[in-house]
Amino acid sequence: ERRAIAHAYDAIVAAAELFALHTEHKNAMSFQTPKDLLAAYQKNLYRFDRLYRRFCTQAKPALGQGWDLLKTLSDEIDRVYDQGFLQPLGIEWSRLLDEGFLGKWSLEEMPAQQNFYAKNIRPHLAESERKRAFVIISDAFRYEAARDLTESLNSRYRMNAKLSAMLGVLPSYTALGMASLLPHETLGYNDNGDVLVDGNSTVGTEARNKQLATVEGMACQAKDLLVMKLEEARTFTQDKRVVYIYHNVIDARGDSAPTENETFEAVSDCVR
Repeated sequence: ERRAIAHAYDAIVAAAELFALHTEHKNAMSFQTPKDLLAAYQKNLYRFDRLYRRFCTQAKPALGQGWDLLKTLSDEIDRVYDQGFLQPLGIEWSRLLDEGFLGKWSLEEMPAQQNFYAKNIRPHLAESERKRAFVIISDAFRYEAARDLTESLNSRYRMNAKLSAMLGVLPSYTALGMASLLPHETLGYNDNGDVLVDGNSTVGTEARNKQLATVEGMACQAKDLLVMKLEEARTFTQDKRVVYIYHNVIDARGDSAPTENETFEAVSDCVR
């Protein structure tokens, strides 16, 4: 009960911040260009998603006690988040897409996801033969959660983590998104609709491993790497210049009906 009360206070703080944010942006959900909308999300609007997640996560223990303490507040938070953020932002985004951005689908200020390896990894490796890169691909890890991770790294661990965004591929689904992050010259499909990288299948870790081998790299699953001891992990990745680590913590729970109500808890687990 004591823990539930403490969580309830944290939920109320998150609710207060969400209401203040809503008041600040109540009549400011219109944008001239897609660039303006995306910049606004990265600068401030992402906080709607983060505060909503924090409220729901912190309110859950109190609601689980059977208390009505936060029930009315929870209903109001859902209304503000939906009608004050999701709906107006969705309508504005749809308008910008219909006015030509969907056909263009590129921004000079935001790199394209399919150029990730060429623009981020290849130049890094080219700086020196001793340079290496570890790429953690975490399925369903949203921008607002990445904000939490960046802030945690920079405060608790005194690192110099930086956060930036890419313009994702269309259609936006896992198989194409995963393939587009690999080193490649071409992306395509076979007759079955499977995504091909340089004419080769990308289904499964082994297929991605073969593609990465062309650049002295490898692919592995985070769950396999995490159970290794330090020296074992070093040997496992030895002589590889780039290591892609596939991390599926959020989507594994959020995309399954029996556990979809644990999605926000999965985000916290993912950050940890």
